[in-house]
Amino acid sequence: MADVIQWDGIPEQLEANTMAYLERVDDRIGAAINQIVTLLQSSARTTAPWVDRSGDAREGLGAAGLVDLAARDIVRIYLFHTASYGPYLERSRGGKYAVIMPTLERLTPSIWAILESIFK
Repeated sequence: MADVIQWDGIPEQLEANTMAYLERVDDRIGAAINQIVTLLQSSARTTAPWVDRSGDAREGLGAAGLVDLAARDIVRIYLFHTASYGPYLERSRGGKYAVIMPTLERLTPSIWAILESIFK
């Protein structure tokens, strides 16, 4: 016997309910991005392995998140330096002063947990 799909509402209600669900998902994605950005930036600034001279490099660690509104399925999250010598810190002395990849690697489980919570 084939499965039967039964609609308890009219198509307009289905469309309205679907749109309301998508809006809630969009809101949750936005909240998750903000949470991840805050987590990445604060962790990077706290755990940066160098000794501050001016504080510019630590203060210049930032994070940002963007949703591709055209595609609706692409989220980009960035962790970056704004100090001109940030790339030098990341690559010099065999990565001794690197903070970007170590932060991302350390926080990957937390980031996944945040992302998974969107649909719970």
